[in-house]
Amino acid sequence: DALTPTQAINCPIFAKAWANISSSLAYNATGSLTIDSNYNIATASVTGQGVVAFTFSDNLPSGNFVVIGSANYGDGTTVTKDSRYAVSNESASGFTLTFNEVDDSTLTTPMTIRIAIFGT
Repeated sequence: DALTPTQAINCPIFAKAWANISSSLAYNATGSLTIDSNYNIATASVTGQGVVAFTFSDNLPSGNFVVIGSANYGDGTTVTKDSRYAVSNESASGFTLTFNEVDDSTLTTPMTIRIAIFGT
């Protein structure tokens, strides 16, 4: 039997949210991101260089979740390097990702973000 949406969002083996996001922002810029496709991601907002705040369309059962994904940055036209990220401000309504160069602490605004969120 298929699960209802409420049953699926409360089941730990299914992604609570996911998104493919793009931008034409250079690594040191701030501006708008485009959510190309998603499930349960309402907004992705650049709040400062390398910092992106996410909100869920429907709140999760708790702030007990993990964010798995990848990100890349570049000059605003061409993606050139991978980014790493740290997760903060986890809550039932959203979270923040802070992106850095892989080999250094320089903040990098991503051109692509692909994430999936799992939790209880």
